[in-house]
Amino acid sequence: KPMFTVGRRADNDIVVPEATASGQHAQLRWPNATWSVEDLGSTNGSEILDDTGEGSLLAKGSRVRLEDGSRVRIGNRSFTVATVRGQG
Repeated sequence: KPMFTVGRRADNDIVVPEATASGQHAQLRWPNATWSVEDLGSTNGSEILDDTGEGSLLAKGSRVRLEDGSRVRIGNRSFTVATVRGQG
């Protein structure tokens, strides 16, 4: 099961160079071909953004499944989950 840590520290798999991101902020997982995110007790929290940009705060320690097109905010940065399919 691939797992990736996300945060400000250089030893994370995905580094977010932002003072509002915790050293080790969140974890992304890819179990059963579906992405999920878990806040690791960050100071500023993690959010799932809706279509209007409004955020729903993740409860610390809870894992949330991400659909294709889901947007996640970590500190002042956000990213979108998207499936890239090969050509041919």
